[in-house]
Amino acid sequence: MRWWGSTRKGDMSTIGRMSAVADVKWPFNAHMSGYPAWVIWLVVHIFFLIGFRNRIAVLASWAWTYLTFTRGARLITGDQRLPGWQDHMEAGPAPETAKEAELKKS
Repeated sequence: MRWWGSTRKGDMSTIGRMSAVADVKWPFNAHMSGYPAWVIWLVVHIFFLIGFRNRIAVLASWAWTYLTFTRGARLITGDQRLPGWQDHMEAGPAPETAKEAELKKS
């Protein structure tokens, strides 16, 4: 985590339902795991959201997911090719501009 500048404040990660690990460097030096680290992870992530409405929406979404045991889809599906990329590759390099030609001469 980096808060308010480049000072390193620690690391946090969720492991699963009601389980996380936290290595907090600021405001105190602590190593936590399990339920307390999970609660700290939730509070920190909600705290750093911008806007009260976003905080409430995310908290409600997390609460619903927690209570109903549902999982959101975390897959990116679809065509892996970028539209127009093959045409770009077949056309070859872009033509040289006058400014690029002038820079090459000097």
